Amino acid sequence: DIVLNTFSYHLTPGGFGLEDQLIAMGCAVVPAGPQNTEVQVEILAKLPVTGYVGTPTFLKLLCDKAVETGVDPAKDWSLEVAFVTAEKLPEQLRAELQERTGAMVRQIYGSADGLYPAYECWAASGMHLHPDQVIEVLDPETRAPVSAGEPGEVVATVPNPNRPLLRFANADLVVLRDDPCPCGRTGSRIARVAGRVDESTKVRGMFVYPDQIAEIMARHPEVQRWQAVVEKNAQGTDDFRVAVELASEAAGLLDKITQELRDHVRLRAEVNAVAPGTIAEGAKRLDDRRSYE
Repeated sequence: DIVLNTFSYHLTPGGFGLEDQLIAMGCAVVPAGPQNTEVQVEILAKLPVTGYVGTPTFLKLLCDKAVETGVDPAKDWSLEVAFVTAEKLPEQLRAELQERTGAMVRQIYGSADGLYPAYECWAASGMHLHPDQVIEVLDPETRAPVSAGEPGEVVATVPNPNRPLLRFANADLVVLRDDPCPCGRTGSRIARVAGRVDESTKVRGMFVYPDQIAEIMARHPEVQRWQAVVEKNAQGTDDFRVAVELASEAAGLLDKITQELRDHVRLRAEVNAVAPGTIAEGAKRLDDRRSYE
C-alpha cells in the first residue's frame, strides 16, 4: 500500500512518528506534510494511494481542492482507508468524508509524547486500547480510577526501551466505555475525548496555550486586553481569531502581532482590534466555542 502522510515533519513528531509505524507495516509513505494541496490532489489522482493519515479537516480541504481542479475524489482517487487524528471527528464529518472519498474513515487517539494508545476498528464503536500500553483513566484531583462513562485524565505507561513512559499524565480527558464491541473484542475502549485538564486546546492539529499568546501580547504595551477564540467555520475547518483592545493606535501593530503569533504558535490567526469594553473582564483568554454535537 501507498500512504499519503499529511502530518508535519518540521518541529513536531507527528509526521515521523506515524511514518515509522507505516513503514513497519510494509507501506510506502509519501511524506507530503500539511501544505501544497494542489500537488497532493495530483498525487492522489495519479498514484495508487490507498491510505491517508492526517487530520480530518485537511482531508476535507483536499476534497474541496480536488473539486476546484475538476477531480472527483470518489472516482479519481484510490483511497481505501483514511486514518485521522489530532482533531475531534464528528460523525457528520466522518459521513461526509466517507461519501466524498469512498474510503473508510477511522480515527486513532495519540499524543506527541510517543503515545498512540487507542484506535477504532471497522465497527467505529469506540477506540480500542492498545494492549502494549497500560492506560489508566483517573480523576484529575483525587487520582482515583473513574467509572465507565465519566471523564478522566489519561495516565499511560509505555514500555518503549528507547523512550519509556511511567504513569505519564498527558492532561487529556477521555471517557471510557466497557460494553462489548461489535468486532468481538471485549476490552475497554475510549468512547470520546472530552477535553483538557489545562487551558490548552487544539487548533488545526496543533496545541495552543494561553500563555503562548500572553507572551506575545506582553511585548506590546498598546494592548490592554485580549481574547483568542476558536470556532468552526461554514466549511467545517477551524477559525482562529484574536481580538485585542488597544489603549492607542500603532501603525502596523495588528500585522506585527499576526506575524508573531504565526512564528510563535505556528498557526495563522486573524487579529482584529475591538472597542474598549468589548472583552468582558475575567473572560477566558482562550475560548474554544466549537461544538461537536
